[in-house]
Amino acid sequence: MEMVMENMLNFMQGMHLTGQANPRTPDIVDRFQRLNPPIFRGKAGADPSESEYWIEQIEKIFNFICDDEGEKVGCATFMLRDEANQWWKTMQRTLQGSGGQGTPIVIGAQFKELFYAKYFPLCKKTEKAREFMDLKQTGDMFVAQYEDHFTRLIKYMPIYNLDREAKAQKFLRGLKLEI
Repeated sequence: MEMVMENMLNFMQGMHLTGQANPRTPDIVDRFQRLNPPIFRGKAGADPSESEYWIEQIEKIFNFICDDEGEKVGCATFMLRDEANQWWKTMQRTLQGSGGQGTPIVIGAQFKELFYAKYFPLCKKTEKAREFMDLKQTGDMFVAQYEDHFTRLIKYMPIYNLDREAKAQKFLRGLKLEI
């Protein structure tokens, strides 16, 4: 398995998405790999937050090392395994169209849009927003635990980040009455 990974890395270092030699790619791939990017497997039924976390970690690395959109997609898709890798192969064939000539050039924003459509669709984001709206401190939940849930879920309702008073009111309404 390690030999396969090494061969794939060597291939990526020598070729760009279009199949042409790219002298910058080896440096980017090497820097990318040294930052230990996470692998994404795309397991069916997995929490969509895992896909969001994966994208955030990959983007964090790219913000540090790379501006080239093609290289970003090449490096990111190199970290896809199992079902996610099969999905990406299918997407590439679909994007190629009926001509089937060459590898389609996909930029980072397009990849992210395709990725989220598959692994974190709008209906799941809506569920997270609803979870935020229904959030209450329950049972033996400590305030710190409630705050963690609140902080993790508020990004699905960005309107609350724009209005500090509404955010504070929402937080207070979710606390147990005894507090």
